[in-house]
Amino acid sequence: MKESSCPKHFEDNILQSDCPKIANKDPLDGPVRCYINGHCSSVDCCVYDEKILTSLNVFINIDSCNYVLEVGIENYKFSKSLLEFDWSSFQLEELPRSNNYIISMVISICWDSEAACDYRITVLENSILAKEYCDWRRPFLNPDFSLTKWEDENGYPANTPLHGQALTDLLEDIGVSKYYESKQCNTSSHPDFALTVDRWSFACPHRVSLVLPLPDNIVCSLSETCTSVDCCMDVELLNKSFHIYLDIDPCYHRLTVGIEQMQFNRSLQDYSWGTVLEVSLLGVINMNFTIDDLPDDKMFIVSMNVSVCFEANSTCEDDIVNVLDNALLPKQQCKYSEDFNVEDFSLTKWMSTRDIDDLKEYMLYQVFEELDASSFLNDYSCDGSKEPWGPTNDGWIRECPKYLSLPYISSRETTCIIMDTCTGIKCCVETPSLGRSFVFSFELDACNFQLTIRIEKFVYNETLVNYVYDFSLDDWATTRGQEFTNLTDIAVLQVSSDLGISKFFKTPSCVRNEIFYQPENLGWKRDCPVTTKLPELQPGLTCVLLPSCTEVDCCIDVDIIHHSFNVILKLDPCDENLIVGIENFIFSISLYEFDWGVRKKLYLNNVIRMDYSIYDLKSDNSYLVDMNVSVCFESSKPCLIDQIVLNKTKLAKKPCKWQTGFKNSSFSLSAWKNSSDIDPSQPLSQLEIRKLEETLKIAPFLLDNACQRFNSPYVPQTDGWRTDCSQEIRNLPSLLSNMNCYIDQSCTSVQCCIDVNELGKSLEIGVKIDPCDFRLTVRIEKLSFDVTLHDYVWGKQEYLDLYGIIQISFVIRNLYEEKIYLISLNASVNFDARREAEYNIIMENNLLPKTVCDWSSDFYIPEFSLTNWLQKKNLRIEDSIPSNILYQLYEETNMGHYFLDNKCSRLVYPFDNSWTKDCGMNMTLPMLPSGISCFITDTCTGIQCCVMNNLLQQTFEVSFLLDSCNRKLSISIEKIQYNNTLLDFKFGTYYSFSLQGIIQVQYSIEDLYTEMYFLVNMKIQFCYESTEPQCNHQFIILQNTKLPKRQCDWNSGFSTPGKSSLGFFFSSSNVVIANS
Repeated sequence: MKESSCPKHFEDNILQSDCPKIANKDPLDGPVRCYINGHCSSVDCCVYDEKILTSLNVFINIDSCNYVLEVGIENYKFSKSLLEFDWSSFQLEELPRSNNYIISMVISICWDSEAACDYRITVLENSILAKEYCDWRRPFLNPDFSLTKWEDENGYPANTPLHGQALTDLLEDIGVSKYYESKQCNTSSHPDFALTVDRWSFACPHRVSLVLPLPDNIVCSLSETCTSVDCCMDVELLNKSFHIYLDIDPCYHRLTVGIEQMQFNRSLQDYSWGTVLEVSLLGVINMNFTIDDLPDDKMFIVSMNVSVCFEANSTCEDDIVNVLDNALLPKQQCKYSEDFNVEDFSLTKWMSTRDIDDLKEYMLYQVFEELDASSFLNDYSCDGSKEPWGPTNDGWIRECPKYLSLPYISSRETTCIIMDTCTGIKCCVETPSLGRSFVFSFELDACNFQLTIRIEKFVYNETLVNYVYDFSLDDWATTRGQEFTNLTDIAVLQVSSDLGISKFFKTPSCVRNEIFYQPENLGWKRDCPVTTKLPELQPGLTCVLLPSCTEVDCCIDVDIIHHSFNVILKLDPCDENLIVGIENFIFSISLYEFDWGVRKKLYLNNVIRMDYSIYDLKSDNSYLVDMNVSVCFESSKPCLIDQIVLNKTKLAKKPCKWQTGFKNSSFSLSAWKNSSDIDPSQPLSQLEIRKLEETLKIAPFLLDNACQRFNSPYVPQTDGWRTDCSQEIRNLPSLLSNMNCYIDQSCTSVQCCIDVNELGKSLEIGVKIDPCDFRLTVRIEKLSFDVTLHDYVWGKQEYLDLYGIIQISFVIRNLYEEKIYLISLNASVNFDARREAEYNIIMENNLLPKTVCDWSSDFYIPEFSLTNWLQKKNLRIEDSIPSNILYQLYEETNMGHYFLDNKCSRLVYPFDNSWTKDCGMNMTLPMLPSGISCFITDTCTGIQCCVMNNLLQQTFEVSFLLDSCNRKLSISIEKIQYNNTLLDFKFGTYYSFSLQGIIQVQYSIEDLYTEMYFLVNMKIQFCYESTEPQCNHQFIILQNTKLPKRQCDWNSGFSTPGKSSLGFFFSSSNVVIANS
């Protein structure tokens, strides 16, 4: 015995452990003190024997890297190779898939072979010991080994195969023989496949490129999975063939490499793609390899070299054999079967054959090892009763900020989390029979087009590789020995994958020379019938302006990566939808919540970029669009391609149908339920309703918050009606029990909330007549149509439907003299396209009083300031305003709706630079300022003016008519017309009439009754500020000017039946008539 390292006596009988999976044990059931190190590779104990009054050292060392087990008591010890270990002879079990051991250790002190032992202390019982991490590069046993020196020192001729004792001596010194497989591989033949002339054997069913010819001393095979390479290499000096292998499993994300019996495993999730890994069998047999992942192309790029080296201080570069050089190895199709890895596996049977009633922890390790599941399990089980999983009442923890209808989870063993993205679910599922819980998750990243499914550590994903920031194609190519302007096909595949763009490539790609893009002129093919100003495009880029006039489709050649990219921007003004896309990276965006005029970006991983902004010019029935396309491969340098495709371009909207009918002309709800296996007698679930809405294509048009019949503004109600109109609206029909309607304070806006049981919600419809803003708005949920009243045909029956499901019909008549509207309104709900809609009456010839309009100078935008408005766009009021900014100004100030289609000209009849007249009487007229021309009509009391505004860069037509016979006053600015009677008119008072506060007509009238004249003051001014000075462009038209009244014929009637001079005067101006 040696002098013991243990103290002669100790009182604490404990097991102290620094190994994570083994807890301290205090006390042990005998005079033993033990320690397990942090690598979990050594158990060192001291045992006190009272008979000899001393302590003995007992130890077990497991060297998993060198495959050695060492057991000893003091100096009495032995070693065993784990490569040839009989595991059944010891209470030690290897779990290679989970990299653990199961170990039991009992220490006994026995002095009589025929009597019971004095002590029998259990230190470990089926405990889990984790293997330590091993370096794949196993260096020479002698760090200075040299075969040349060894041969010289031992008297053997150089470079001669060794035999007998000489070979034995060499193998003992280099140590490789203990790793030999029991059956030696053979380079002269292959058991399954014939060799090619390049000494390769292929079981892979796919064609593999860049597989290199092999020298005479090596043969290799590519398995049927296409990602497993087996090689057999002769080493003549050692009279031995070595088995070298590399196996990449893309389905279970495993990497297995080995030389003979020396084998290493790693999860591919822990591998950094493109990193060189080296495997060395004691410095003699070497392999290095790199793997790059092409997830979008479902391939690996693999390079692999092997070598033999007998010089510790040499690189042995001359002996390197290139097995694979950037070979494209196709991944196998993964089939995740529901079957067990072990055929006909049964846990009950497994326990029964081992006479087990309850599974203990180590047994779970054995079960999972047998089922090949060990490497995928989390280190610790989730606990459904603790955070973040619980506590919960319905089985759900809601991190999503939106309300979602989630099914009740009745099982106590399952709790789930709806993630804050609202498109991800993760669950903790307890399995009582296994005594542990498992984590499952399903995540859908709609923005990055990524689906991820997890079961514990096992991950399946379809993912978009993230863009590599600070990327440089030049640097990328240089590090791979290539010119970035002349990349090989392999390099193109690799860089496209590294940048994460190949996943979205269209197959086939767009072709600029095909008929879809030809013929073109200056880069454009114009299929839109409307003349549209388009910028010239650079070579290599062709775009089509499609017949809709609001859709652009471009094809751009990027020769540097051998691909052409399709870029689209498609606006649908009828479905209120925008589609933008680069290749298959496509987004559909609702225009109901769109940020108009805001610069948007669509970047395909920062490589292919589209910048765009869209402004809705409702008054002009067009879109104002900017669009730029660029291709960038250098983070710190200008883009390779940078092209303006649309520059403040007006795209004309196509007319939209108010009545579309069903998208599916044969749709029937009963047939849909039948085909979807839905019980027709039961109401639809929330999920089924969502599917129905998607089928009917109505989902984008539904309000985010459905109307509620029993909430404001629909209650309190009488016969289904609530009205806030200050005047009584008589004879409103009694509404059906599923409907409530509301009339607001304006008296000319009606909205109704209708229960639609089939959709489990209520839908809202509305009709709004605005006599002051001259606009009619008709709405079903979000679907809304606006028309200006000058375009509306009074008394015509109109229809509007939301893809056939809900329909409204209405007739509106304008009773001008009575200052009221006569309206009839009906609605229907229909889920059968082949059945005629049955309308329910909402209003029937009901009278709605018009609002009294305030024609003061208030702006459409409260507290408007043109100076501030321009400053926000980095412009000054002194500057020339660009046309696109003017379009926005007209839209935002609500002026554009009322502009005449045919603008007046100061030099075209009836205007001629200054005053012109058809009045036959002598008149004294003031001199007009520059920029305005006026015309006196033949009535002598009617004036038309055409005024030029240089700031707004257009002319405006203003008319002023006094009808002395019919005692009426009419004023118009562009399309807007104001009418008033002179019967109760306050003569001598100044009045103002304006177009959205910006164009104002100020006037006063005196009735010189006895002289048969009107004395008139009139000026036109343009006002841009809410504060003083409000107006800075003024044109004095009349200043105390006498306008002679005409002689009235009180008996003649209308000169043309049904026509008045007032009506005739404005018939050519296409104006909107407003009451005072």
